[in-house]
Parts: sequence; C-alpha cells; structure tokens
Amino acid sequence: MIPILAVILSLFSAFPCHALLYQTGRIVILNTRRSGAHLKTEVALRKYLTKDQSKSSCPGDKHDQDTKIRPRQRIYLHGKRIRCLRTYYLCDWSGSRGELYESIAEDNPELLIAIGTPAAIAARDFPGNVPMLFALVLDPSFRHLKNNNSTGVTLKIPLCKRLETFHAIANGKKTGLILLDDERLPANTIAKADALKISLQVQRIHAPGGLSTALERLLEAGIDGFMITADPRIYNSPRIVRHILLWGLRNRIAIMGLSAGYVRNGALAALEPNYTEIGRQVAIMAAGLLLRGELPTNLPVTSPRNNRLFINLNTARRLGITISERILKDATVIVN
Repeated sequence: MIPILAVILSLFSAFPCHALLYQTGRIVILNTRRSGAHLKTEVALRKYLTKDQSKSSCPGDKHDQDTKIRPRQRIYLHGKRIRCLRTYYLCDWSGSRGELYESIAEDNPELLIAIGTPAAIAARDFPGNVPMLFALVLDPSFRHLKNNNSTGVTLKIPLCKRLETFHAIANGKKTGLILLDDERLPANTIAKADALKISLQVQRIHAPGGLSTALERLLEAGIDGFMITADPRIYNSPRIVRHILLWGLRNRIAIMGLSAGYVRNGALAALEPNYTEIGRQVAIMAAGLLLRGELPTNLPVTSPRNNRLFINLNTARRLGITISERILKDATVIVN
C-alpha cells in the first residue's frame, strides 16, 4: 500500500496541480514590420489576449532591446493559459528562411499568427502541421493562404459596404469599376446598387496594361464616381494608383480609395480598416483554436468589423460636392 501511495505522491510532485487547471496554447507571431498598421495590430492582439494588461509587454516598450525576438510572455484568458513565445520581425531577420523555420520549430508552437502578406506566406510554408491565423492580408485567395489549416482576418472591406458609404458621401448616379475577367461582381453589391438606384458601369480587363482603355470607356459611359477595388493584381504599384487619382481630378470624377493614403493624394474618400479591431478579431480566433478546440477549416476568413472613414475636403470642393455634417462628424477630415 505504501509503495502505491509513494508513486501517486511522486506523480503529483512531478505535475503540479496548477498545471492541471489550465489549458496551455503556445503562440509564435511572425510580423512583417515593427511599425505602422503592423505594429498596431500586434499591440492590440497582445492586449486582447492578456487578462491583466498591466503585466503585458507590447512591442515598442523602452525595455525591448531585442530587434528580432520578443521575450517570453505568459498570457491568461478566462483562467486558461496561453503562452505567447516570440515575435519574429521579418524586416529584422538576417538569416535564411530555413534558419527561421529551425528557430520556430525549437519553440514547438501550437499556433502561428502572421501579420502582413510576407509573414503569412512564410507561415504558410512552415514545414509542420501547425495552424495559422493571418491578418493584414488583402487577398488571401490570391496567395493561396486560406486552407484547411489556416484562416484569418483580411484587409478587404466588403464592396457593398464601400459602395453604400461612397453613395452617402458623393450621391453619385453612375459608379465605375474595373475588374479582371475572372472576377465576379458580388451579388450583394449588385443588390445594394439596385437599392440605392446606382448604375454600376463595369469594365473588364485581362491585365493591368488595359487600365487606360478601360478608364476612357468609363468616361464615355458618363460615370460620376469610380471605386478602386482591393485587387492587388490590378492596383499593384504606386504609379498605377497615382495615375488613376490624377485621372479622377482632371476629369472631375469622385474616387473612393482604400486607405488614408489615397485620400491624402486626392481621392475623395476611403474606408480604412481599424487595425486595433483586427488585432481583437485575431485574438478571439486564437482563443477559439487553442482554448475551445475549434478548427481553422470551420472558421471562415472574416472582414474588418470596424472601419475609419477619411474624406478630402479640398477634393470635395473641387468636385462641387457638399458633404453633410452627419458624415463629417464620424469622419477623419483631410485637407491638402
């Protein structure tokens, strides 16, 4: 009897009781940059995963002297434990991709969180069956990022929501779009246009080289507004974006951009994702995967829930558009 009790006591000493009270999930974060939207998203991610925020350590702290790896950190959520092991910043990583993967493998993560498209591609190619959540990715399907072992939050705001906001600002009757031949116009966007009595003028092209011809055809159709879509295959360089923004100003066409940068350069307005909210959405997904046993294949790719509206008042005056005080009250106004 005594030897049996001794064995039981030795087992309890080897595995403390508190270890049995918590589920543990080990997270490794890959971040493309340590600045701007990427940093905001990571700070929010850590914040919303951390029960006691005063004990959390966010990137950019004055005590953070390591340019490649975040210190080990324990995160608690509803009495269950998640360990955020490290963040690898690709902008600072000087080794090879193989060395990066070896370092990640040593941490033995249960979940990879990738912020930005380059980080998501690196996480996708990690040689292990580790689930992955991505954020700040414009088009996951274009990079084959969504599969049975990965999901996340895209940067793409639904086109119907952008159309509704654009109509509320500019009150246009004919709105132009340029799509690639293989892209379908979403049914909810068509329904929204019908409800708002907007005539959608769609030009299709095979490649970005056909942009100029498509823009001229839209002018001939008499459009009064143009929406830049979140398609990196078309709008794949700053030169193309600048060309379209100048085209809009010269022809008195209101343009709906994708971010505050578009508005600063002459677009009438833009809806930009709230990066803090994206961090929160990814944190909720991570908790579901690690603490509730959910599977990535059952979690659809989601859009940003909260967005910020930017408006250029100089462009509005140039186009003769009067924007209501109700809209301006909720917008960030840019005058350039």
